[in-house]
Amino acid sequence: MATNLEGLQQLNDALTTLAPKLAPNCSTVLPEDALEVLDRLYEGEGLKAKLKNYQEAFCPLCGGEMAAQTWDVDWEAEITKRRIKPRKCRLICKVCAEIRDLRGLINKFCFEKDKEHSSTLQHFLQVNGHDVADSHCFQDAVSVAYASSVLRKELKLTPSRGPPLQDLLGTEDGLQLQSKKRTVEQPLSQSPKGKRSRGKK
Repeated sequence: MATNLEGLQQLNDALTTLAPKLAPNCSTVLPEDALEVLDRLYEGEGLKAKLKNYQEAFCPLCGGEMAAQTWDVDWEAEITKRRIKPRKCRLICKVCAEIRDLRGLINKFCFEKDKEHSSTLQHFLQVNGHDVADSHCFQDAVSVAYASSVLRKELKLTPSRGPPLQDLLGTEDGLQLQSKKRTVEQPLSQSPKGKRSRGKK
């Protein structure tokens, strides 16, 4: 168990270095299944009804205006308890959502010869503070995220309830919304124990 814990921590640290603000999602819960899983975990609390009324003017990851929006869920792993818990549920822009979708990246971008010129790669580099010379960080981040997802899958971590729904959604009471304009999130370093620290600005 300690070896798995250390291995997952090393992968998380490597991914944070490669993609401090916007990284592929390593969770075993696929993006298209995340809201259904949350609805089961928070059964009877009207999750889907609350989400229908939720709007964001700006993406919390890249700061861009959101013509198209996608729900994104952050999951934290608790290996000693053999579970994962939702840490944050937020609306993000379409391009950030493409980068968060690990399986989609592997299927669409990893083996494209012209990936250096793709809008997805350019977005990844810009949000994470890289330049064109760092384009290898994109594929490196996908590789590290994939390794992390494989380890999590082998551990068979069970989805469990996380914080109260209003905290998960970033609202005051689960119904009243905060300001539609939010500041861009700062880099987070996530450990398997659920601890996190803000990166340097």
